[in-house]
Order: sequence, then C-alpha cells, then structure tokens
Amino acid sequence: PRCLRTNGLLPAGVQAAAPRREAPRSRRKVLWIVLGVSALALAAGAGLFLHKRATDLPLPGQLGMLDAETLQLTLTARGLPAGTEAHHPLLGGEAVAALADEAPEAKDAAGRAAAIATTLAGRASRARVLFNGPPTWNARAPEALLKALAGKEPVQLTSLELASLLVAMLRAADLPAVLAERFHTSAPGDAPDPSGFLGRYVVLVYPPGKLGSEPVARLDPLLGLEMLPGWATEEPASGNMGVSSEEIVPLGDASAAAHLMSQRALAAAIKEPERAYRLTRAALAAAAPSATLLLARAQVLAAAGGIKDAMGAARKAVGLRDDAPRQAGLARLLLMNREPEAALDVLRKAVKAAPGFWPARQLLASLLGRMDPE
Repeated sequence: PRCLRTNGLLPAGVQAAAPRREAPRSRRKVLWIVLGVSALALAAGAGLFLHKRATDLPLPGQLGMLDAETLQLTLTARGLPAGTEAHHPLLGGEAVAALADEAPEAKDAAGRAAAIATTLAGRASRARVLFNGPPTWNARAPEALLKALAGKEPVQLTSLELASLLVAMLRAADLPAVLAERFHTSAPGDAPDPSGFLGRYVVLVYPPGKLGSEPVARLDPLLGLEMLPGWATEEPASGNMGVSSEEIVPLGDASAAAHLMSQRALAAAIKEPERAYRLTRAALAAAAPSATLLLARAQVLAAAGGIKDAMGAARKAVGLRDDAPRQAGLARLLLMNREPEAALDVLRKAVKAAPGFWPARQLLASLLGRMDPE
C-alpha cells in the first residue's frame, strides 16, 4: 500500500506479501488426530517391548546364564536402587578365555570341566582362603582376580571369588555352569563356611542345552589349593575336586551378583558404612532368600552401631537356615548386646547340632570361662 511505502515501513518497489491463508479447521483437526494416534502407537510399542523384556527376565531362584545387559535389567526389575554398583560376577574377558584354553581336551563335558578346574588350581595353588572375618579388600570379579593371581605374592581370596572365576572359565569354553552355595562337607569340622556370612561356593556344570538338569560335575575349586587348613580338607567325592550333591543350592546370575555385592559391603562396613548399608540392602532385594546374605547384613548393621537391627537380621538368617554358623553369628551379636545367658543357650544348641563345628565350641568355652572362672 502507498501509505506504508510513504511512511518508510516498506521499501519502495517491494510489494507486501500476500496474507497467509490459514488451513481449514477440519485439516488441522485431522493433523492433530494423526499425531496423537502415532504417539499412542509408539507408546504402546515401547510398553509391549518393555513388557516382553520383563517377562523374559528370570525370577528369583530361577537359573539362567545372563549377559551383562539382561543382568542389569533383572537387578533393576528387582528394585536395585539407582546408582548402586552392580557388576556381573561370572563374565570373563580374553585372559579368562585364554586360561580356559590351556586346559587339555577331554572326551565329554565332565572331563573338560575337571581339566579346566585343574588348570585354575595350577594358577591359584598358593592362594590363601579367608574363612572367617570380613574381607579387607573389594571382592574381585573374574578378570581382576586372575590378574591378582599372576603376581608373585600369594593372594588372599574368598570362596566366592575363586568359584566365580571357575564359572567364567567354563562358560568361556561353552560349558553351561552356574555358581552354587554349599552348606555341608565331609571335612572333619563340617564347616564349609565358619563365618556364616562369607559363604562356601561350588560350581555346577550341566550338559549342553540342559541348564538346571542333573549336573555332570560338581566342583569345589578350594580343594585344589595347597594351603587349605586341615579342618576344611576333604577327599573329592568324584573325580578331581568333585563334591557330593548334599546341601548344595544353585544360584541364578542375579543372586550371584547379590553375593558379590554382599562381600563388597562387608569390606566397606567400617570405612564406608553408608555404601555398605546400600549394598546389603540391594543384595537382599536382588537375590533369592539367603541366610548368608542376611547374616552379612547383620554384620554391616552391627559395625555401624545398629545392634538391635543387626540381631533382627541374624534371627531372620537363623529362621531361614537354623544351622551352627548362623547360630554362632547370632550368639556373637547377643554378646555384643550384653545378653550372655541368651548367647549361651544359642551356642549350646549350635554345639549339640554340630559337635565338630569349632567356632561355636571355641566361643562356648570362652563364654563359660568368663561366666564361671572356677
């Protein structure tokens, strides 16, 4: 218009743009409907995918050899708090696979598993096993333990660490293997786990494609060590490092990860009590019910001064597995809470149930000496 050019609002010679025609109201309505339907379809697809992943995840106590991603999804589905450290305890890298390859070939899965266990024993023969008291190091996954074993000095380790390394080696050799907890041995002291909170772990090997069936081998890698104390030594039940099937509980990979968390919590209990508390809480959420994990939580709570809560966790542990290690663990907490009479009753029960269990016998003798010096 002349008036706009005259007042300088449009340069001379420039025509004003034609006014934009708005889309008809009906077209805009159709567009919004299309966008809404697309969003709903995407949401439904994502929900279906997540539901499928959730239904594919193993239940607590269910066996399964999980990759790292599926393990993380499983732990998250079981309530693992955000930010909680969670490492796969049964996966190895190139070094673990290379060590497994050093084992000689065998005619069947059982023979191959025994050969791999023997190869590991050769590498770890001088290691020292922690049977009592909390570890002073952060429990190691297979690659880290193998690296430590390569050093010149003897390594201190736990049964969990060594058995996890053996599982990783077996899986690298395409043998279906899982971690399992052992509650009975034929050793003189019948003390697979004197602490009650560290655990004694073995390895179950299955026929290819038949995870959860009758194992072709049950291996305790501790039996291959040179420095095993006499009370923990026993003759293999079948083959090299083989053990009987009595009192062995298989662990799914998520439960194995929980037991690793628990041992890391025990190591952190004094200097990092908040981290230790979070780890034991996460471990109990991730695993099938476990007396070992409950007594480990009791140790962590006691170290932080929560003796009442610690005794509650220990009593739950005894409720799950009323055996001498758990009874002795409860008795120690009762003594910390200045309840010697109650501790005496628990210890007498433990010694009666397992006369060869030396930790309970020692604690009972010490307590009787203090209560009746004469």
